Formats: sequence, structure tokens, C-alpha cells
Amino acid sequence: ELSRKESANLDIPELDIELTLSRDQFENMISGLMVKFEQAIDDTLLRAGINSSQIELVIRTGGPSLIPTVKRILE
Repeated sequence: ELSRKESANLDIPELDIELTLSRDQFENMISGLMVKFEQAIDDTLLRAGINSSQIELVIRTGGPSLIPTVKRILE
């Protein structure tokens, strides 16, 4: 939901949790992982001996590929 909207309501009755989370809050929570993700891409390109301008198409699959920060990194 945060991939499409600026905030989402999370309701987990099994844990008695109900809260609203903004996209900014979520992206702040995963920022450390996004740094590692970007570094992994850079390392992979370096090992392959190519630069990002040589890539014509990136096919994104799976739920995390919808996260706006992931999209920006891949672009």
C-alpha cells in the first residue's frame, strides 16, 4: 500500500497492533538496507566490468521492487 500511497494503516490483531505508517517513516526504517542494496548493485556492476549506462532494461519482480526507493536506485 505504501508503494501507491503516502501512508497506510497497519492492523495486526494477533499482536494487538494498529497504527498508521507513512512512506517516509517506512523508508527511514529501511534506509540502512537500501544503502547495502545500492552498494551490492555497484559491486555487481564493477565485477561485471560494465557501468549502468550500458544496461538497457531492468525487469523488476517481487513486492520489494515496488518500493519507490528501490525503483529510484534501479533507475
